[in-house]
Amino acid sequence: MSKQEMVDNRFSIRIAELEELLIQLVKVRSVVSSAGEHDIIDFIEEYVRNWDYFRARPEQVVRIPSAGDLLGRSSLLVCVSGRESSDAVVMIGHTDTVEVDDYGPLADLATTPDLLESALKSGQRHLYPQAQSDLESGKYLWGRGTLDMKAGVASELLLLKQLAENPESFKGHVIALFVCDEEGNSAGMISAIDVLKQWRDTKGLKICGVINTDYHTAQYPGDEAYYLFRGSVGKIMPVFYIRTLETHAGDPFAGLDANLVLAELINEINLNPKYSDYAGDEISVPPITLKVEDLKEVYSVKTNHEAWTLISVPLFEQTPVDVMEKMLDAANIAAENSLVRYYQYQREYNKQAGIPTETIHPDFEILSLAELIDRVAARLGEGTDHLIDRYLASVLDEVDTREQTLHLIRQLELLLPDRRPRIVVGFAPPFYPAVS
Repeated sequence: MSKQEMVDNRFSIRIAELEELLIQLVKVRSVVSSAGEHDIIDFIEEYVRNWDYFRARPEQVVRIPSAGDLLGRSSLLVCVSGRESSDAVVMIGHTDTVEVDDYGPLADLATTPDLLESALKSGQRHLYPQAQSDLESGKYLWGRGTLDMKAGVASELLLLKQLAENPESFKGHVIALFVCDEEGNSAGMISAIDVLKQWRDTKGLKICGVINTDYHTAQYPGDEAYYLFRGSVGKIMPVFYIRTLETHAGDPFAGLDANLVLAELINEINLNPKYSDYAGDEISVPPITLKVEDLKEVYSVKTNHEAWTLISVPLFEQTPVDVMEKMLDAANIAAENSLVRYYQYQREYNKQAGIPTETIHPDFEILSLAELIDRVAARLGEGTDHLIDRYLASVLDEVDTREQTLHLIRQLELLLPDRRPRIVVGFAPPFYPAVS
């Protein structure tokens, strides 16, 4: 066997091992905020602790509880050390996935790649043309988490295994962080960073770089290029709370529908490159809504006067101040457009109904959450920190952090003396600064 044949054979064996490991990882269903998040970390920990390297060095596998996590989830730090050096490289990968409800009747098969592929080939779920072509090609593994991002996790584990089998082949340290809750609140990474810092400082390490093996797909139809990105895109989450004037459904122009305003707001911001960020000749993807909801809890003929939305805004170079200015401008545009539409429809209706006068509503007030907090604190003669703590105390263990932000806005807005239409713009967790 030639040297090239030996290399090719070794490569084929590793690819087969990688595929087998990936399938095992996918079969551990680890939907975010489910018990499966415990199972996947258990699987990875057991997998690496069975290596001879970690049998001799068990302290280099560290279970990291997520601080304050009501679900008790954990992440994992795994370190393989080579010849003596303070240099270290960190790999990161998340072990959770998004939900599987979009698989419909095949949801039970979503994490069994072979059975899912067979079901798809038998026509149990219709696919759009590109996906159907991929299915027929036989080149893909199917299932939730195969791409995002258990293929990356499997690659990191296999690299660690190779290094652990030959620690004399390299200098320094390779550290992997396998974190939970990436698809939700990043509880895993937030706690893992603290442990990584302690690990670095205790061992006197110099972190030379961080590698994230999460997926990347084609940037446009027909794109066959592979991309390597330097740095990371940031993310900030504007929250908009809309409060208008309720009325009876039989007298709709006597009030102002919050959903009308919400629709104008979404129309202004959602997918609009006007609100993208730039770095050199690169443009970020535009903002998109992640939650849209009116706040009417029961059915009645009273119109809806409260609504809210969360919008994901990617960051390259913009600061939170920059984004807030843009979002306040967008709120003003939405308020103006909704009133223009309201008065236009009212005039058309009044003309046909023979109504001689029109209802005039107060103009919108647009303000930031920071302004709302300051105004209420001044009105009550109370410090802002104490005010926030007091109104959040009842929901800290009841709802997630985004709902907590909404709760704070609603409670404080009620304390304003006037009942004019209002849009409050704030930020809800999580916030990730861009790194370039």
